[in-house]
Amino acid sequence: MKKKIIAAAAVLGVAVMAGGCVSGGTGISSEIADADIWQEVGSLEEAEEAMGFELTLPDMSDYGEASAYNVCVALTEIEVQYGSLDSRGAYIRKAEDDGDISGDYEEYAYEEEVAVGENTVTFKGASEDEINLAVWNAGDYAYCIKVTDGVSSDVMNELAAGVE
Repeated sequence: MKKKIIAAAAVLGVAVMAGGCVSGGTGISSEIADADIWQEVGSLEEAEEAMGFELTLPDMSDYGEASAYNVCVALTEIEVQYGSLDSRGAYIRKAEDDGDISGDYEEYAYEEEVAVGENTVTFKGASEDEINLAVWNAGDYAYCIKVTDGVSSDVMNELAAGVE
């Protein structure tokens, strides 16, 4: 426990010096510079314990096993990465926030707000059949799903419905 507190304090110190976590420090949106503000942990359970909230994930078997679990102390954020940047990849994020935590600043040709359960989710991509990003807020949390290869609106709807 003492090691976790020391590690968290070190990560927080770096985050404060960097001005807070910039979403996209790891994962598919790796063009954002300072990855040192992210801390990789060994499992989803460790990430949940470090951040103090749970993250329910959808079936991501099309993207392989989770390849990394990251936390950002400054934003109280969890990120789970799937696959690799060289192939079909994805990440899912949840944070104590009320904005867009995707770290994806690309301008997409297609953008639509879609009802997913009780939430309004913004889908972005090349078209309705090529969605790359879903972002939404629910309660005290912000969420996002990013996939490298665009998926249909129906598939993204299923993925978003499985995140809590």
